[in-house]
Amino acid sequence: MHNLYFTRHGETVWNVENKICGMTDSPLTARGRAQAAALGAHVRDSGVHIDEILYSPLSRAADTALAIAEATGIPARPEPRLREQCFCLLYTSDAADEEDSVELGGRRIIKKKKTTVAVSYTHPTTKATRASGT
Repeated sequence: MHNLYFTRHGETVWNVENKICGMTDSPLTARGRAQAAALGAHVRDSGVHIDEILYSPLSRAADTALAIAEATGIPARPEPRLREQCFCLLYTSDAADEEDSVELGGRRIIKKKKTTVAVSYTHPTTKATRASGT
């Protein structure tokens, strides 16, 4: 039997700022690097057999994967097909009164620049779909 394990990258600068990273290459914080190192130690000590680590080419995923690889000795390589998807040019903000914004998943989303975008989002708890476009 084969097993496939997934992990999320460590904490990023944009996570701290409550922004959605998407394809933006937000780096790990010191806490994120410590989380990656701790996960590497946990994997090493668990006795789980892993043949290879594949990771998104974005730095937050690469840095997390390489920290795990360093702790475990498991070979790691980037896999471009794991890159995050780009759905639109948006970013999050705590400001509630910004022009050209939309409420999305409990966050106020602000357009980065004038462009036509369409966002469709299903909130995991309410199953409500919200859409916006200009």
